[in-house]
Amino acid sequence: MRIETGISRALAVAALLAAMALLPGCFLLPNEPPVAAFSATPTEGSAPLSVTFDASDSHDPDGILRSYRWSFGDGLSGTGEFITHVYATAGDYSARLTVEDLRHATDTASTEIAVRSSANYAILVGIANYPPPMPQLTYTDDDAQAMYDRLLSLPGWDASHIVLLLNQQATVANFRAALEALSSRSPDDQLLVFFSGHGNYYQDANGDEADGYDEAVLFYDAPLLDDTLALLLEQVPMQRLAVILDACYAGGELDSRALPRGLSDGGGLLDDLARLGAQDPKDLDRLSKEVVGIAACRFDQVSWELASLRHGIFTYALLEALDGRADAAGDGDGETSAEECFTYLSPRVQGLAASVGEVQTPQILDHCPGDLELAGVP
Repeated sequence: MRIETGISRALAVAALLAAMALLPGCFLLPNEPPVAAFSATPTEGSAPLSVTFDASDSHDPDGILRSYRWSFGDGLSGTGEFITHVYATAGDYSARLTVEDLRHATDTASTEIAVRSSANYAILVGIANYPPPMPQLTYTDDDAQAMYDRLLSLPGWDASHIVLLLNQQATVANFRAALEALSSRSPDDQLLVFFSGHGNYYQDANGDEADGYDEAVLFYDAPLLDDTLALLLEQVPMQRLAVILDACYAGGELDSRALPRGLSDGGGLLDDLARLGAQDPKDLDRLSKEVVGIAACRFDQVSWELASLRHGIFTYALLEALDGRADAAGDGDGETSAEECFTYLSPRVQGLAASVGEVQTPQILDHCPGDLELAGVP
């Protein structure tokens, strides 16, 4: 009787131990801790800096992860495998990720984010009243004036950092002088160049154009060829540039392998901005600056004005984008980027043009890691 009782108890204990071993989280089974790993893009730049964090490389060797907790180093935090955070002010920040598995074991990884101080500068050009025999425009000077007013209504902009050149003031010499005045600025600062006026194209004289034509924006006194514009922009100290052009023929394919005009594809002013930084053609991946270029239309299209809008179609949509609509339709982080502006305005411009029976297709060149933030949301 004692022997049977002892055997029964031993079997019961064995069964209990076996059952406990099958329970998840049981202390009898060893637990391999999780591994925290993540990437941050970019890890340095000027404030406000938008950084995308990706923790998809984190894993649990013997299970799954139950949580991803972020500490961005600036007093703010977040959760999730993927997350974007904006560093509003300059400083060095330690971004930290903590992952936890189903058995509450954790691991932590970190990386450093360097955010530099910066200031925004702009040169805004608008020409409606051209000297004869150039045809007159109606709202292009209003476009530049409205851009000036809009920027001053946005966080991050100061009147002393904006040069406004209208009509007779908008000479090539004055534009050059405005660029040269920036020579003492910091590389961490950012420059916005906006032009609204006539655009045209000319037979290529030096053989550097894949499609055989130089594009130009027409200042009050003379055209400024794309080659020259690119070289002038290369000379400013700023490493981040936004170039926004509301002019006929300003756009173009971003691949430098262009076809002649009149065929189905072709190059344009953005093509040449893509080669900015040298007197010889330069591919996108060798660009010496971080630049976002936005053009009102393709290389073979014109840019339309509408009396009902009292603006060019493109600038009208751009002004809407900058009033907070682009960010609201984008990532909603309180900062409007050039990329968000284009995403908003491209269908808007095409729709406005179609409403009057025309075709106008904005173009973008984006050679900037992350987003190129233009301003805060009002």
